[in-house]
Amino acid sequence: MSRSVPRSLCQSERMPSALPHSCTRRAIDRPPMPCDSLRSALNFIKFLVEKLIECEMGPDGKPVEVDGKPKRKMNTLSTCIQHGYDNSLRPHHGMVVRGTFAVASKAAGVMGRESFLKKLDESDEAACASLEGMVADFGYVQDINDKFVREKGLETTK
Repeated sequence: MSRSVPRSLCQSERMPSALPHSCTRRAIDRPPMPCDSLRSALNFIKFLVEKLIECEMGPDGKPVEVDGKPKRKMNTLSTCIQHGYDNSLRPHHGMVVRGTFAVASKAAGVMGRESFLKKLDESDEAACASLEGMVADFGYVQDINDKFVREKGLETTK
């Protein structure tokens, strides 16, 4: 038995069209498409990882190197998670979900950047090198998803 949000919590006489019955911020006339969700989820991961492996840039626009390795900015895990959310999922969520996500990202950040990267590989640099390769593949995956969406006529207007 699935639980659903009562219609009265989503729509009231004071704000009749503020939220559709699903309590999302999407247009009422168009339900969310699975491909939209896939794109947003992949973008969340991509932006999170990009922030995680971000390098300090020199005045010449190239990464600063220390001992022949790029110098990482060492952003906190919470900062990386929030960056991923803000650039992908946040526009599709209402106030309650945004607040819930903020609390969840801070809780996940307790683990810390170093502990997270240690779970991925032996060293920070090895983990970041693997993640850099993964980020390069995101464009390819998104292109395949976009092509599929176009071929099946699933495009949505934003």
